[in-house]
Amino acid sequence: MSGPAPSIAHGYDSVAPAYDLLTAGYAYGTWLRGIDRLARDHGLRGGRALDVACGTGKSLEALLDLGYDAVGCDGSCGMVAVARRKLAGRADVQVADMCELPVYGSFDLVTCLDDALNHLPSGTHVARALKAMSANLAPNGLVAFDVNTLSAYRDVGDRIVEDGERIVLWHGGAARLDRPGGRAEVAMDVLSRRDDGLWRRTSASWGHWHYPLGCIRALVRAAGLTVVAVRGQLVGGRLEPGADEERHHKAVFLARLERSEGRDDALAAVD
Repeated sequence: MSGPAPSIAHGYDSVAPAYDLLTAGYAYGTWLRGIDRLARDHGLRGGRALDVACGTGKSLEALLDLGYDAVGCDGSCGMVAVARRKLAGRADVQVADMCELPVYGSFDLVTCLDDALNHLPSGTHVARALKAMSANLAPNGLVAFDVNTLSAYRDVGDRIVEDGERIVLWHGGAARLDRPGGRAEVAMDVLSRRDDGLWRRTSASWGHWHYPLGCIRALVRAAGLTVVAVRGQLVGGRLEPGADEERHHKAVFLARLERSEGRDDALAAVD
């Protein structure tokens, strides 16, 4: 398999029209400002950004609001369609599998957020995706990405959100894990009001894989990158030094191109 399972992109296609309702309270502005500060503290100087797995464009929109000249891409045609409508020409948004990412240009910052890498079913896939991102880096460019911690999979509840025309039901039980490195299941239903007053139901589910923080550095190195900073994410998109599987729900990594040899050995070690 060269990329993530097609069912993942299909699942997101199904729920794309209602996805912003589910994520309405997420603090993308605060989160991306923190990542921008972290990157600039580690040498980021330019203003070109590529947002990989951009979804409906919320993180891409936050990059644009920070003044970046940004491009976005996502593996789901449905999510890309929502992002294009939302951004109304402010950024180019393309359909692309993160494991087979084209070279869109030379970017100072490449982001891959919202636990996108946890959608990939093996360490080899993660390393391949990161390597594809590194091919889009300008000299001295940086990659910023996050992964879910084990705590994120232990503390998953059911959610119901609605706006009068749609109801989104998030089934938390399937996403729970109690051991490192396991596979969880993301599952949700979307109920949309029809013109005749009845409701149309759309269901979607896909796999989610936990990657222990201890193995992330090896995967980064296998991609020809080196970690320069790690932050734990708190509620509201706030970042703090270090990352802990129990204290934080997400870990944010910042990496740049590795200047030493040994990439093939690193990839073999995580295959």
